[in-house]
Amino acid sequence: MEPIACTPASDWEKGQVENQGPFLRGRLGTPKLTFKEMESLNAGLYLQCEARGSRPNTEQQDQTIDAVFAEEKAELRPLGRPFDG
Repeated sequence: MEPIACTPASDWEKGQVENQGPFLRGRLGTPKLTFKEMESLNAGLYLQCEARGSRPNTEQQDQTIDAVFAEEKAELRPLGRPFDG
């Protein structure tokens, strides 16, 4: 296997995982959202994400997004130490 260089900050070059950023911006931010406080924004986005979790998964139509995530969650590795920028 050979590594292939890609342009930093070019999510269209890095496949499905990074393509989720523009996809979710379009889905969760259309129409344009306006909030007076960051807490209100976070609460609104949380509610939208919760609602999406009950929809069918695109790859496994017989299961919801939440159900597939629950199965995958067991395989996730814990985060390391916080990045000290």
